[in-house]
Amino acid sequence: SRQQGRFLAIMDDDLGDLSELMGDDYQHGGNADEGDPNVKPKVAPPPKAFVQSITESSVLVQFPAQRQFLKKVLVQAMPVIMIKDPSDPFASFGAGGVEVTATGDPPEATEARLVGLRPGTAYIARLVLTNPAGTTKGEISGKMLTKCAVPKAPTFFHAKPNSIFIRFDAQGKQGAQEVSRLTIGVARAGAKDPFDPANKPGEMSDGSARCGELKQARIQKLRPGSMYCFRLIVHNAAGKVIGETSQPMLTMPGPASRLREDSKSRTSDSVHLKFEPHYQHLTKLTMQYTKIEGTKATFEQLMKKNGKSVSIDDPQNATECLVTGLEGNKKYVFRLLAENKSGRNVGPILGPITTVEHAPEMLDKSGWMTILPKMSGKKTLSRRLSVKKKDKGEKYWFVIDGRLLNWFTDTDCKDEIDFLHLSKLKRITYVPDGDGQARQFALDIKDGTKISLECSSSDPNVTTHDYTMSWMTAIQNALTAQPDEEKPKSEGRRASILAATESELQDEDEGDEDFGDFEEGGFGGFEEEGFGDADEGGDAPEEEPEGVEQFGDDFGGFGDDDDDEEDGDEFGGFD
Repeated sequence: SRQQGRFLAIMDDDLGDLSELMGDDYQHGGNADEGDPNVKPKVAPPPKAFVQSITESSVLVQFPAQRQFLKKVLVQAMPVIMIKDPSDPFASFGAGGVEVTATGDPPEATEARLVGLRPGTAYIARLVLTNPAGTTKGEISGKMLTKCAVPKAPTFFHAKPNSIFIRFDAQGKQGAQEVSRLTIGVARAGAKDPFDPANKPGEMSDGSARCGELKQARIQKLRPGSMYCFRLIVHNAAGKVIGETSQPMLTMPGPASRLREDSKSRTSDSVHLKFEPHYQHLTKLTMQYTKIEGTKATFEQLMKKNGKSVSIDDPQNATECLVTGLEGNKKYVFRLLAENKSGRNVGPILGPITTVEHAPEMLDKSGWMTILPKMSGKKTLSRRLSVKKKDKGEKYWFVIDGRLLNWFTDTDCKDEIDFLHLSKLKRITYVPDGDGQARQFALDIKDGTKISLECSSSDPNVTTHDYTMSWMTAIQNALTAQPDEEKPKSEGRRASILAATESELQDEDEGDEDFGDFEEGGFGGFEEEGFGDADEGGDAPEEEPEGVEQFGDDFGGFGDDDDDEEDGDEFGGFD
């Protein structure tokens, strides 16, 4: 025990001046865990990014408190794309590197926000610690990626009825940003927020390695003539960024409506056409029409030759168009051309439609009829065929004035061909066609001659049979009319003719009984030298009924758009 006491005394004497050797910290209770102010700080561990706080230009990094009597804590970040020497990444720190001071008291600091970073760019980071003894550079972190920049709104490039082409800036061209996926949002325009889920927006994505280099896209399966909005959504490891919403963009109109004719309104110079309303944001609706004549040609070729157009008022809601200024007894074809600010589209072709032959009402009765060639002599088969092929008769304008029947080359009645006073008429005969319809009739003259007439109606509201019967009735009525019922005749050629035949009229009044009310075949069949039996074909082949026909392949026209697809809100992928 005496030796032990001596030992303690020696220790106390030998260590009495230890506070002088250790400094003030020894007196305040220094801790080895906090380091030695006379020794450089330990190498700091790599900082870690707080993912939830990453933005396009900043990253919040975190690390444990370093203590060690630190006077300064710096965080340095270096963009990976600017590293020149992989063995020493921070050797080129001056070119694009970012340095910030940690937040709070250096010994207790645990985080720092790196600002001024490039969007969509990968960075590496490290801590730089400084105490009285010197500076130590910490371990390098793994990659930490900033979010991509907010994409600008796409712009309109081109449109078709079922698709729109848009353009936008490349989001990651030449490594400017790291993009893992590019998404295009599409929604119907009009709502306050088109991309609200309640408005059922759609999306299309591309996750290829080069998606960041795309600069345009085609969005398909859209509705013709409709407004749409678009936006870009850019994805990378840091998250997604939703871009600006574009201005509304319009698809081209679909094919214009199918035309249909109101045949009851057809005249010699006009055709009334109807169609369904278009809507589709139309700015112009045009009726195109052209006359068919000559050789076969497409609609476009006919339009270049003699086509015409009529602009229709209220293009979005219009349902009809009256085309005027047409020529009588001519064939026309029609189609609609719909336009909006994105383009134009044509509709199916209607026709040919044959206009009614121009036939103004004159005096008691007027109209067109054909005088058939005479067939006197023996009716052989070869003779009938030659007549049918070479001569189908001449068409003239006939006018009944009282009991005078005149015929002219045209409706102006300037060039008279011949005339017949009906007092010289013996009887009217006709034989119906195989289907029981009247088309031809004959005027048997008392001198034994015969005038064979053929009728044809181009009016869809009057059949050829009714037109033929109307002429036979008009001639019959003119014969049975009393002289005092006749209209006063003007001075001139006709007056002199009536005066010369007045005595004949008186003699023939007794013969009116020969003209009874005629029924079908009421006046007996044709004489052998007349038309011949109906079964033998008559003097001319029966023509097809006039009217609206389907327009054939000879006229071509616009086909279906290659990109037209079934309407719907399912949006296709990139093209």
